[in-house]
Amino acid sequence: MRSFRTSLLIVFLALVGITIASCGHVVSGMTPNSNEPLSVLPQAFPNSVVPRIYVASGCSGCFPSIGPAVLAYPGSASGNIAPAIKIAGSNTALGITRDVAFDSTGNLYVNTDYCSGGSCQRSCILTYAPGANGNAKPIRKICGSNTGLINCDTFGLAIDRNNNIYVSKHTFGSPPFDKIYEFRAGASGNVAPIRRLVGSSTGLDGTFGIAVDAAGRLYAANGYSGTITIYAAGASGNTAPIRTLHSYFSPSGIALDASDNIYVVDVGQAPGDGALLVFKRNTNGSYSESGFVGQLNDPDGVAVNGTGTTIYMAIDGTSVEESAISVYIHNSTGLHFSHKITGSNTGLAAPSGGALH
Repeated sequence: MRSFRTSLLIVFLALVGITIASCGHVVSGMTPNSNEPLSVLPQAFPNSVVPRIYVASGCSGCFPSIGPAVLAYPGSASGNIAPAIKIAGSNTALGITRDVAFDSTGNLYVNTDYCSGGSCQRSCILTYAPGANGNAKPIRKICGSNTGLINCDTFGLAIDRNNNIYVSKHTFGSPPFDKIYEFRAGASGNVAPIRRLVGSSTGLDGTFGIAVDAAGRLYAANGYSGTITIYAAGASGNTAPIRTLHSYFSPSGIALDASDNIYVVDVGQAPGDGALLVFKRNTNGSYSESGFVGQLNDPDGVAVNGTGTTIYMAIDGTSVEESAISVYIHNSTGLHFSHKITGSNTGLAAPSGGALH
């Protein structure tokens, strides 16, 4: 089963009847419009310390026999391997798991939606203690009418260097549909956000992924407009982006490496037309596309290590069997597929957002 944000993009694109050509994303050293590697690299993890890859997986009602969970695997894992960490059970308060992120002290954050009858009534941001596993209770919850996380879907989640919390929300009904809320570090309970980015000038449009760099700049992947918008640190209200990039078609996930290079997964126009893109940050602050792999099936979320050499991509697929984490290597010769985590032992069920820790 495709994740809700992937299905939402497909429905939106069908409704508006958009058809866009793929604009010839051919980059030297890449395999354009193919998920076949130039070569399979045996050394997928060049760093001496390999963190775990965490993903949000499953949702209430999507796969009743599996249920919602946060799963983590060793960064070097491959094949049909059981998760090293599985946060799941009645105490976890997980509903539809959307995205995951970590703060500087190792706390795990998960945004989750509670839905019935095809609509979501409320959303919460849950915090789990470092090393949480099993049927663990969250140590904090941001929930309630003051949060603004009601009658909406939340998608992207990010934590800045000061441990402030960012979440993107999509509201059905009257525009503006998409907003990004910022909550103070350590926030808990029925608290209001300290900043709201919302309005027609923002360019937020189907904002399914967000990221924050070390300088506090905010990045948004806008699936409906096919753009990546970048905002100055502290942006709020109806503020225009300081820079806008164009993705392949419909970006759904975004991540940054330590040099603020941007990694984007894009669902494309139809199943099997997804893509992974890399935008290199130049010395003047502009960006240029430096990597592209196409013809991917249902990519949803993305995570990358600090050096930008190992990329993890959540594949939500159309079934449990197709759910996977695909690993790509990024080096001077381009993007290369390495291997997948997939199979019945993994517990993966329509994984979406991911983070390394």
